[in-house]
Parts: sequence; C-alpha cells; structure tokens
Amino acid sequence: MTTYYLASYGKEKIVLNKYDHKKDFVPLHTHNFVEIVYIEEGAGNHRIENECYPVKMGDVCIINTWMAHTFEAIPDHTLKVVNCLIDPEFLESRIHATSEGQFDSVFFSHYINNRNYAYTDDMALKNRDTFIIAELFDTMYSEYSLKSYNYQIVLESYLKILICKLLNFIIHDVSDMNNRHKQIIDKSIHHIKRNYSKDINLTEFSESLHISQKHLMRIFKQYNKITFLQFQQKFRIEQAVHLLHSTDLCVDEIANRVGYNDIGFFNSLFRRFIGMNPGQYRRNITLNHYGVNITWNRDTIGAEA
Repeated sequence: MTTYYLASYGKEKIVLNKYDHKKDFVPLHTHNFVEIVYIEEGAGNHRIENECYPVKMGDVCIINTWMAHTFEAIPDHTLKVVNCLIDPEFLESRIHATSEGQFDSVFFSHYINNRNYAYTDDMALKNRDTFIIAELFDTMYSEYSLKSYNYQIVLESYLKILICKLLNFIIHDVSDMNNRHKQIIDKSIHHIKRNYSKDINLTEFSESLHISQKHLMRIFKQYNKITFLQFQQKFRIEQAVHLLHSTDLCVDEIANRVGYNDIGFFNSLFRRFIGMNPGQYRRNITLNHYGVNITWNRDTIGAEA
C-alpha cells in the first residue's frame, strides 16, 4: 500500500492541494499527516479500508494519520476536492496552545490523537455552512499557491478559524448524533420484540434505517453492551420463561414459538441463561413463581443465535 509523507513537501507544516478524482487516480493509501478534505464539486465515495461512504459537494471529511483511504468519483460525476494536509504535532502545539481546552477534549482526542479511531458515518460533516467553509478553503488554497512572504503563518491563522468552525459543527453534531443513535436503538429494540421468533435480515433492517449493517452493529453494542443477536437471544429466552409459567405447552412447542427449531440448541441456550434446562425449570415452578431476571455471564455472551 502507498504511504505519503508530509516531508515530501519540504519543511511546510500546512499544505493545500486540489484533485479531480474523475481524472486523477489516487490509490488506497495511508499518510503521516492529518487531512481535512472539502468536497468542492460533484459526488463520489470515500473508501476507508473495504468500506465505502458517499460524499457530495459541501461535505467535509477529517482523515486521521495512518488511516487507509481514498476518494472515488461515481460514474458520470466529477469529484473535485480541496485537501488540507497538516503536521499533527504542529497542529496540536500551535492551536492547542491558544485554545480554551475544547480542542483537546473534542477535536484532538476525537480526530487526531486516537490513531485507532474507527471511521463511522458521523466522521463526515455533511453540508454544514457550505459557503463559509468553501470560502475558507478557497482563501487558504490561494495563499498556498501564491506562497507570499510568511504564507505559512497566514495559513496557520486561517487554519485556526477553520478548526473553530469545524469544532462548533462537531459539538453541535454530537448532540444530533446521540439523538439519531437513540432513535436507531429504540427502533432496533422495537423490531426485535416484534419479530423475535423470526430470523431477522440485518442487511434489510439496517438499510431501512439508512445506515450500514456494520454501523448498526457498532451502535447497538455501544449502547446496550451486548450485540444485536445476543439481545434477541435474551428476549427469546425471556419469552420462553413466560410461556413455561403461563401455558402447558410442551418444551418443543415453546422452543418453536420463540424461534428455535433445534431443541438441543434451545435447551443448551436456556441452561446458559437460567442455570437449568426448561424441563427442570418447569418442575421447579412454585406458587410464588420465579421472576424473569436474565443476567449475562461469559458463557451467555459467547452464545450467538
């Protein structure tokens, strides 16, 4: 894989480039600098490793150091971008020194210092104050092209303004993101409870939420501490316990009703959750009844439907 280094531009700490990705092929690559990209015209995809994320005019993408990525135009579209390449140490030392602390807590820790940061659909700032950002990138690109006296100092000043704007977007978008994630989780849990006895098509369900399956899985586990499929298992066993209490159905029929055709697997899973098989549980039911209180242990977490 190709790796680009800021040192190839000499001693410059801030570099501006323009690319038309319909004409200019840029391979999947990594780099040792932070990159802020403004989508100046057209539409395409931002490829991160093996995942593709749509981008269009007005979007801003922040790419961390050592993150394998590239931009690709889609057929019959142009994709013109402006790239701002920044030395991460320079960025932290110069801008953090003049900030009020928010840069460190939000911008640096979220986008720059964390080399293992996983790309999500929320990394691109979508069409936020396009005119202001476009004007800043145009001005910075002109300053870099002219290379007038002290142009790097001038670029540093504009960069501070750019990051202040982006920081405001990020802070605002964190709240929006949390609200979006809560809606996704609520819809996911509702969907599981309505369809717990069926095999849920995760690809179709994630598409109905307008996010990737990978992103859905990540959000769900982040908020619930267990995976989507583990949550479904837990709810299925809760329903099986309820049926053991409230009906005279045989264990095979209960297993089928909660989504398991394999009685052996159902018995094994039930034991992992409850500590005994369904037959033993039913024989031990008393007038006081057991409450349905399923807790997670290592064996349970390891079991997938």
